[in-house]
Amino acid sequence: FPVTIGSGFYLRAFLQGMFPVPKIPEETKEIAKNMDYAEAIHYLQEKDPMALSEIQTSDHYRLKRILEVVLTGARWSEVSKQTVGGFLEENPGLKIQGYWLDWPREELYRRIGKRVLGIYEGMLDETMRVAEQFGADCPGLRSLGYNFALDFLQGAIDTNAFIESLARAHRNYAKRQITWFRKDPLLQANRWIS
Repeated sequence: FPVTIGSGFYLRAFLQGMFPVPKIPEETKEIAKNMDYAEAIHYLQEKDPMALSEIQTSDHYRLKRILEVVLTGARWSEVSKQTVGGFLEENPGLKIQGYWLDWPREELYRRIGKRVLGIYEGMLDETMRVAEQFGADCPGLRSLGYNFALDFLQGAIDTNAFIESLARAHRNYAKRQITWFRKDPLLQANRWIS
């Protein structure tokens, strides 16, 4: 089956299962949500430094999610090393081999540039509508590139800076996905040239 860039985590979760995250009580979620960012980092440094070392501390969403787990008394660094469920567990003996498209870098970047030119106007319109309805701090606007759309709409950058920033963010994301796919033992690279 085809796997598109951006779906590595979902493929792994489908095939190998998810982390056995403990049920998080609502009051624990509130504590994590309201904890100051610096305090959250300090708490994780004390309680589960391994978990903290495995994420970018600028990723506030993941940081707070890990904090929720650690506040329950579990260690994220241990929970995240296990998986439960998954297609392979439910189908023992099944052999799966997947492929990902390993475009030459210049072709990949050309395609990203073309895609960005095709989506930026719609992205601006979507960002404006979502920000008007749900606010500029809406979690959906934390997805790849929407921060640049917000900067443009707020007058902080011009069209050229928006397009270049969006293309650069997609190139960097593609590089991270390539790294992910190369490490996945179920996947093999397939060189395609058009």
